[in-house]
Amino acid sequence: AAPIRGPADDPNAHTATVQALISDLADDDAAISSNVEGDIDDATRMNLNPADGAARRLAQNGMYAIGLLNSFADTVQTFDSKVDEINGDLHTQTNQRWSAQVHRPEEDGDGDGDRLTYDEIKAQVKAQLKPRYDAAVNTLEDEADAVAGKFESGPSLADVKALVLAGYIALEHAGLWPNLQLTDDERKTAQVNTVKNMTTAEQVAYVRNTKDI
Repeated sequence: AAPIRGPADDPNAHTATVQALISDLADDDAAISSNVEGDIDDATRMNLNPADGAARRLAQNGMYAIGLLNSFADTVQTFDSKVDEINGDLHTQTNQRWSAQVHRPEEDGDGDGDRLTYDEIKAQVKAQLKPRYDAAVNTLEDEADAVAGKFESGPSLADVKALVLAGYIALEHAGLWPNLQLTDDERKTAQVNTVKNMTTAEQVAYVRNTKDI
């Protein structure tokens, strides 16, 4: 998961730069309108609109991509955890069966002929555990296909909202989408999910720098 989250850090910084550009354009617009009037005021405003729109779309797409990358990173982390759990069960169950066989009295069987080697026991346990592994792989592949589809289709308001609520797009960036409406409860959910994976130091900095909190 870390190699997936890592590349999202640079786009995050770049997107912040683009968002600053949007603010600068708004300041320029205000400065111009305060010094001119009439037809030239309307003309100067329209002149800034294409740049503002392009910058906003770029920022939206960048933040959306970051959200999708981080959501998929969590899916990969869950997959890795499940594989670690399956491997642990493979080791434990194999050793338990091997140990039980080693300490079983000879009279409980027909001699060494019915005793399995360690590798044979491991192969049997692995076969029993394989459906769990296959299910984990299928979930990972399904999510990869879903994320790829969202990248291809671009940001819909519903997908953006889901990423914000899950904390994959920080709540302070939700303003990039003026039509995105959040209830007070949804905003609280987004805040909690934004900070849940942060270190303590990151949480402290986030709280200090977030006006909503």
